[in-house]
Order: sequence, then structure tokens, then C-alpha cells
Amino acid sequence: MLAEVCRLLAVVGLVMTCVAACGTADSANEGQPVKQCGKVVVDGGGGIVRPSDGSLAPECGAGACNFQSRAGCDTTQSCIPFISGDSVAAACTNPGTGAVGDACVGPETCGVGTTCAAGHCRKLCCAADWTACDDGESCFTQVEAQLSTGNVPTGAWVCFPVGTCSVLDPKGCDDVGQDCKIVDSRGSEACMPKTGGALGESCGASQNRLCGRGLTCVGEPGAETCRRLCRAETCGDPSCPAAEGACVHFDRDPPDVGECTPGW
Repeated sequence: MLAEVCRLLAVVGLVMTCVAACGTADSANEGQPVKQCGKVVVDGGGGIVRPSDGSLAPECGAGACNFQSRAGCDTTQSCIPFISGDSVAAACTNPGTGAVGDACVGPETCGVGTTCAAGHCRKLCCAADWTACDDGESCFTQVEAQLSTGNVPTGAWVCFPVGTCSVLDPKGCDDVGQDCKIVDSRGSEACMPKTGGALGESCGASQNRLCGRGLTCVGEPGAETCRRLCRAETCGDPSCPAAEGACVHFDRDPPDVGECTPGW
């Protein structure tokens, strides 16, 4: 139909009008099937669930002091994991002057309330309590002690930068050999070690594992499964297979990211 209108306009000398009004793209697409895009919901809600106070976690204050609150230490001291032989315990120590993000070689290098982790001074926190971290960081990395019997968790965590990758970019963390994951209930994203949980598999705390690349762990406590992530915009890519439902953006997801949600 558009092609016929353009031909008639050209006959009466309105070629420029024809080009502007009809265009070659519309004419070329005549008779082509229209792409069918899946349902997208950008306001799935759900709220942002704040974490429990990490300083109250039993493993956070099981020793002489509390890693997150520093209770048990002088106000000028830090509470850090201290290795003695084949055991590890919380102990108060006089800090150094290193600021968050500064290079370090040991905990004594870093300032009060921080410790040395992966070569940089990081703020201490506990039990994934991201409210203890500064803006642009989240509490998602546990501190392990290297003992002769192997690596053991210390009960301390550290705040690491977030917003360093996109969960919809499948190669966003390849340069460090990791995958981009959602690391807290606000939808913060960061590179983390690869894990193998497959679509639909259980992924809760009892399994002590996370989902693989492009997936996220959601569901009621005790019934969490790995769900596919999608781009929460019309005809966005990646999209949701019809069998996996609508692409729904919840408050717990990063901006423009959704979850393939059955029955929505």
C-alpha cells in the first residue's frame, strides 16, 4: 500500500514528499512478519529488603571483639581476624594509616575499621550487611584465613566496590576470570568467582552456592532457584523464552534488568 502511494505522488511531481513521508524502510518491510516480543513488566515492585545487622551475627563477635562494630576494642583500634597456629580469632589491634582502597601488605597497614584484603585496604563488615559499607560498595566478600589445614572462614567480611560490571554482559568479568553477579538486595553488581548453578536448580544458603552466568537466585527462603536474567525493555535482548514467562524488573534488580518470571 505504501509503495503504491509513493508511486502516485511521484507521478504528480511530489517526489520529495514521497521520500519524506513514505521512506524506503517502510516499503522494504511490506509483507515481512512482525517480530513478536515477550511481555515486559518494568514495575514488579517487591521493595528492597534491608539486611540484618551484621554485627549481631554470632560469627561476627564470637571472639574478644566485634569485626563490624569494633565493640570490645578501644575507639582507636580495629578488630581483625588474628591467626595463631592452626586457629583464628578476633583480636584488637592498633591500625595503620591506609585509607579504603589504598594498597597494603598486611592489616597493620590499614586504618581503623579496615583490614587488608586482596592487596587493598577494605572496610570490615559482617554477614552481608551492606548498610555498614560506604556508597559504591557492598558487603559480599568473606575473609578466609589460610591455615595448615586449609582455608577457613573467619566470620569477618569486607566491603568491595560494586557497579563494576553488568549482569547482562556475558563477558564483563572475563578479564579477571569471573562472572558478573547481583551481590545484594539492592541490585548491586560486581565480579565474583564463577559458580555452576543451572537454570531451575536450587540455590539457597543450604546449598552454599550461587547461580551461573546470566542467572540469579530468587524465591522464598528454602525454595530458592536459579532464574534467567533479561533486559526489561520492549523487545530487549536477552529476552525470556515463552516457557519462562514475562521479563519482570523487581526492586531487587539492577536498572533495566529483569527476571524471567512464570505466571506473571
